[in-house]
Amino acid sequence: MPTAYPTAAGRVVTFEDALNNCRVANGEQPYVLGDKATMGRLTAYARTLSDGMKMNIKVDGPAALMAYEDGKKTFYARSGQLNFACASCHIDNVGNKLRSEILHMAVGAATHWPVFRGGDTLFTLQSRYELCYDLMRHVAPPQGSEKLNNLEYFHSYLSNGLEMRASVFRK
Repeated sequence: MPTAYPTAAGRVVTFEDALNNCRVANGEQPYVLGDKATMGRLTAYARTLSDGMKMNIKVDGPAALMAYEDGKKTFYARSGQLNFACASCHIDNVGNKLRSEILHMAVGAATHWPVFRGGDTLFTLQSRYELCYDLMRHVAPPQGSEKLNNLEYFHSYLSNGLEMRASVFRK
C-alpha cells in the first residue's frame, strides 16, 4: 500500500502512516516522519517487499476525489520566490538539466521511494518534496500534513500500472 484513501480514516494514509499505525497498535512509539535512521530504514525495508508489484492507487468516492484534486492542485500550483510548481520541472522541462541533474517526468517517479542519494543517505518521497520546496525557495508543509499527503496521493496515482522498486540509488 503506497498511498491510499481509506474511508474510515477520513484522510490520505501514506505508507509511512500505515507503518506508524502498526507500530502504535503493537505498543511501540511512532517514528518521526522524515527521520532517515528510523522511518527511512523501516520504509526502505518494507517497500522492498512490494518490489515488482504494480502501483494501484484508487480514487473511490467524493472524499478521495477531493484529496486527489487537492494533490493535483498542489502539483500544478506555482509558489515560492522562483514561482515554480512541481509541473514546472517534471512536466514542462523533462529531460532538461537543472544543475547537474536531468529532470525526470512525474509519471513513474513515485514507484521507487525511498531512495539512497549520495551514498547511504535515505530519502522518503516527502523528504524529497521538502527539498523541492527548498529549491523553489518556499517553506514546505510539514511531512505527514494533509497538503503533502494529498500531493503524494496524486503523484502516486500518476504511476498506476508501473512496477514498484524500493531502495534504489539515485545521484
